[in-house]
Amino acid sequence: MSILNQMELFYFVATWKNFSRAALEIGVSKGYVSTQITALEKKLGAKLLYRTTCHLSLTEEGMLFLDSCIKIMNKRKLAMSLLKESQVEPSGHLAISAHPLCVKHF
Repeated sequence: MSILNQMELFYFVATWKNFSRAALEIGVSKGYVSTQITALEKKLGAKLLYRTTCHLSLTEEGMLFLDSCIKIMNKRKLAMSLLKESQVEPSGHLAISAHPLCVKHF
């Protein structure tokens, strides 16, 4: 899984503070989410979450990383919406006004 996809998973887990809900919303298993978050923490060399069976909270590093993830997620959404807007076909009514032209009859 790419680092960007792992960042997205982390964003959802951190936002909802729940692995199960993040997994349900994204459409993957809870175990998959947990595995990917662990892999992300290994890549970064930092613990992002404090996890117990009943509680999940962000570490200091996790809070800093979440801020960056939020910015990246927002920029990705903006980039996608700009692209979609540029591909929209024109629709609606077009009104044109012009001065009458002099027509010469032959």
